[in-house]
Amino acid sequence: MNKLKQLLIESTFLKVYLFIVLGYFLVQFVTLLNHPSYDYRDFDSYYYAAKNVFTNRIYEFHTVGEDLPLHSMLTKKMMEKMPMLKPDFLPFAKELQAATGLNPIALNRAFVFPYLYPPVLAFYIYPLTLISKLIAFPVWHFLLYAFYFLALVVAIEKLSDEKINLQSKTSVMFFLLLLFFVMPMNNSLYWSQVNGIVLGLFTIAIFKYKDSPILASSCMAFSILIKMSPALFLVYFFLKKEFRFLLYTFLSSVVIIIPTLFFKGITNWIHFFKNLPNISFGEKAIMGTVTVIGSGNHSLKAFVYKVLPWDFPHLSYVHYICGIVLLLFSLFVYFRMKNVSGREEILIIQLNILLIILSPMTWYHHLVFLFPSVVLLFVLYERNKQYSLLHLGFLAVIFYLIFYPVDVLVSHNLYIQTFFESFILLGLMSLFFYVSFLGKKEIPL
Repeated sequence: MNKLKQLLIESTFLKVYLFIVLGYFLVQFVTLLNHPSYDYRDFDSYYYAAKNVFTNRIYEFHTVGEDLPLHSMLTKKMMEKMPMLKPDFLPFAKELQAATGLNPIALNRAFVFPYLYPPVLAFYIYPLTLISKLIAFPVWHFLLYAFYFLALVVAIEKLSDEKINLQSKTSVMFFLLLLFFVMPMNNSLYWSQVNGIVLGLFTIAIFKYKDSPILASSCMAFSILIKMSPALFLVYFFLKKEFRFLLYTFLSSVVIIIPTLFFKGITNWIHFFKNLPNISFGEKAIMGTVTVIGSGNHSLKAFVYKVLPWDFPHLSYVHYICGIVLLLFSLFVYFRMKNVSGREEILIIQLNILLIILSPMTWYHHLVFLFPSVVLLFVLYERNKQYSLLHLGFLAVIFYLIFYPVDVLVSHNLYIQTFFESFILLGLMSLFFYVSFLGKKEIPL
């Protein structure tokens, strides 16, 4: 916190940014407490899953594709009336289309696939179920705000460690880019999403692993056990030969998981791992696609399923193959830059982008996960000092594509909708390849 205080004294831009963000958070929190019209849906999912955490019933109910496989009794009743588990889903989809005259994609909210996430979060928020939901809801939101702010503080300390001048012209663009995050943060908080906690955890892991390896590895382990996708960052630590950090992460995962094994937690873990391959590559990967390719999903998987016919050979593997190619490209860039300053930051940014687009579901609120990448972009720009305003302008265009709320552009034509929604994926992919050219060769002594 001393670093933050010092930077606040030195930087007017930082003061203005924190004033805007904290003021916005305060207004949102007060509004939340006074207007019950806010959507409780995701919080209900966490809350009722936690209520069932000491039984083998966490995965008993099906959800509409949010963060835990339990939503509400109403959803379950709706599901019971539909032939969900036909062995071959493609003929069933065609039957639906013929019977209703609708593309099955239009029915995306009616289909689910359980066991998508580990039961860790349900276990650790169980104490919230011991109090009234009317109290638990604002407590949950306070935690989300706190972790968002924690991510910001850790990022600012990273800038301090890099001895970056927050009064430079580049810093103006940096703080403007950070303001883009207000929109997905608002979306995430509105839906009571756990993203703020996950962001805070892996931001600590990325920026603090040298200073506090045990704390950082514990945060990394927890973020992986909540969302799974942050596991991509382990590639970076492996290439850095941070084997002690990887060991601490593994041990932390064991410590976090052990308490969840009591009270029939073993049953839930067996269900989770038993169904994981089927979710990833089997029938449920196809069945779940009706959920994940619905309007508003900007993942690579959603894009592939929208542009390719459903009878395309090995369709459920296509986006994984694309992901492997992108990962290999990022590794190629990393090893090619042996004598280049910034290659580690570039790799983290690319892994951060892959974390977002390779998830089966990339909703608008998941864009908050890009926050560490913006911080590292600023570090690269300030450290190398060779980028013009043209670079910053191009970066602003990329971020406009990424953060523009295209969800408001709704069309009944699937291809028109896909065109608009591909802007976010286009922006993320542009950033992925753009950072490959941001390294600067070190001058030999």
